Amino acid sequence: MADGSVRTLPQTCYPTVWLWPGHALYAGVSLDLAPHSGSVWCLAVGVDQPFTVRVAGAEPLVTGSALIPPRTTHQLISGGGRMIFCYLDPAAQRAESCRKRMFHWAGPIGAAHKDENRLRALGGSLLTGSTPATAPVGGSPNEIRSPDATPGRGTSRTATDSREIAPPRNGSRSATQSAENTPGHGDSAIPDHLDDSARQWIDCAAPAFPHASDPRVADATRWIRDDPGGAFTARELAARVGLSESRFLHLFRQDAGTSLRRYRLWVRLMHAAALLEAGKSLTTVAVEAGFASPSHLSDRFRTTFGLSATRLLENGLRIRVQDSDSQ
Repeated sequence: MADGSVRTLPQTCYPTVWLWPGHALYAGVSLDLAPHSGSVWCLAVGVDQPFTVRVAGAEPLVTGSALIPPRTTHQLISGGGRMIFCYLDPAAQRAESCRKRMFHWAGPIGAAHKDENRLRALGGSLLTGSTPATAPVGGSPNEIRSPDATPGRGTSRTATDSREIAPPRNGSRSATQSAENTPGHGDSAIPDHLDDSARQWIDCAAPAFPHASDPRVADATRWIRDDPGGAFTARELAARVGLSESRFLHLFRQDAGTSLRRYRLWVRLMHAAALLEAGKSLTTVAVEAGFASPSHLSDRFRTTFGLSATRLLENGLRIRVQDSDSQ
């Protein structure tokens, strides 16, 4: 496409990631990646049109929403449509609640989230910065299509038009530029109410189970968040709250919704994201977030999400690190 033919949209339309301990949300153009896998559950929702899920040894699945299990090599093809990707730690309670909300299973892939219509409407609001439109909650989502169906054709499936989204050419950044030359990249341009909308999307897609937080686990998670790069061992944390190591680890998983090791990794990734957004160099980010090197940080990001952090940054990604919430 020739320069000048790309329609420039408001800042709120550019790719954005929200990060919490145990889950993350991406809203933006489809990345149309090569086959890949991650170590977390991934719920994909097409905002503008259905998309195709390809898994080795299975027929292509065309659907409006799909839940891909951890370590499942897959490819999503959306034809450039806008997408929402929700990443859920496999040990988190939210992952289980999301699994229960899928209407159908095609082999390992869950399809047709029961609140798909609502998720599409909320996703459109996240991408445009608008107030969420009224959409039905529950009810049958759009029908799963046969493998020969073509995503994007037929009746429109969203209240907002499908459109090409491109960040300003002078706003795109390499991994080095993003870390050193663009502090606070785009963050102030995101309306605060979108953080609430992102949380609303997560709560609709994968509700957390309400429970009373144990003060000992709350203390431990606070210590980890206050010092993400720290090397607290499970034994040290258990001793500080007056528990045996085995009892502490059991209580931590029960209360935090994920294991201590996985919680620490999420907190470190969140801290790394915040430092990148603040304009720190990749080397500084890796050290301060508790990673051995920039390549170690990149490897952990790719292993977790199945995505390249460098590619996301080059696409002008904006990062929103959120407060801890119930898992």
